[in-house]
Amino acid sequence: SFFLQLLNILKQKLIMSSLLPFRKTESPKRKNSTKEALVVGGFLLFLTLTISSFPNYKRLPLNVPKVQKKVELSNLPPGKLRQLLDIEKKKEPALYHNLMQWDFHAKGTPHIGYVHIGKCGGVSVERAIQKTENGRNAIITEGVASYHMLPPPADYVSLLNDWMFAIRDPITRIQSNWIYAHPLNNPYRMDKTQLQGFITQMHNCYPSLDDAATKGLSSPSTSHTGEGYCPELLRRIFMGELKHGPQVIHYGRGFRYHISPFLKKNDDGTSVIEGKNIYVVRQENMEKDLNSINAAFGGSPTSFTEKIGNYPHFWDYKTNTAKSVDSLPYTDRTLSPEGMSNLCWILCDEIQVYKQVLQQAKNLERDQLEDSMKKLAQHCPKEAAEDHRCPMFLNKDWIKQGVPTADSTVVAKVE
Repeated sequence: SFFLQLLNILKQKLIMSSLLPFRKTESPKRKNSTKEALVVGGFLLFLTLTISSFPNYKRLPLNVPKVQKKVELSNLPPGKLRQLLDIEKKKEPALYHNLMQWDFHAKGTPHIGYVHIGKCGGVSVERAIQKTENGRNAIITEGVASYHMLPPPADYVSLLNDWMFAIRDPITRIQSNWIYAHPLNNPYRMDKTQLQGFITQMHNCYPSLDDAATKGLSSPSTSHTGEGYCPELLRRIFMGELKHGPQVIHYGRGFRYHISPFLKKNDDGTSVIEGKNIYVVRQENMEKDLNSINAAFGGSPTSFTEKIGNYPHFWDYKTNTAKSVDSLPYTDRTLSPEGMSNLCWILCDEIQVYKQVLQQAKNLERDQLEDSMKKLAQHCPKEAAEDHRCPMFLNKDWIKQGVPTADSTVVAKVE
């Protein structure tokens, strides 16, 4: 290109000028100019080699849409993409999470989209796919674009027809996140995040998840500060109104948040998700689901034979080893019947999206779908019912008043 030719000309002139002083008696001034010329020439040489090693990369203006930037990056040769992603991670973290996180696709632009919903074993799925031999792994061969913490852009949802979702029973997902975000476990987190004030306040108000579900979700708020605000604070966190920060991000960014682009309606009244090939990896059945997805793309139905372990989110910094969840200071995730019922009520919308994804999954046999629905019904029988609709209250008084009881009179509409 013209830019590379110009750099080569400048490089040659600077190198020649740096050699000229050696033909004459050197003076201090000439010595300094020689050093400067060599430094500039070396920098230009490095810049030329760096740019030439990225033949498919184009410098994009700042106003280019993220999805366009993603497509440009997806054309990079394997091995080079990771370097640019590391740069993007430091420069623009939100964009980094919305870029492809895997750089081992064999066909350039990926053909499979992967949506990793937090606390559903998504990192374990990624690592399992990476460890499997390429010759037996059709998922890698197709190429994967991974999304976590941000839903995939609408343009990419339209572009790709095949989508994988890492999913989990919404109740057990919340139970897992309660352990993950608990202040007593925070010193062992691998991301070394600092505790947010309102998370500490919430756990001070409710020492256990069952306390939060029974007392916090059903009690009315009596003030905007102190203990009187605890119930409202808890409900705002669980409903995703406070969704920024490492301790609360998984509460607010669940199924509805990540899968929202697929729930939009087409002109003919059908949902976008109905026109896609949806594959699910259930946290409770990772190996079986990955094998069925692999077979769907022409790979071996027995590629994933080893038990997929949980990715270690906690670390023992004294022994410098991974710390299991069972060995953490706080591990209580039990729920009483009342607490379970309240949690099901507040997660009703999440449960309906979870059901919709399960029903659209092409890699699940009828008995597998029924098994997942039966397990959901054990937790939330009302919300798991096929014709159940979640009440959307005309006002948000319930956020202050709490989950309505059976004898409460509330004005509601259905969604």
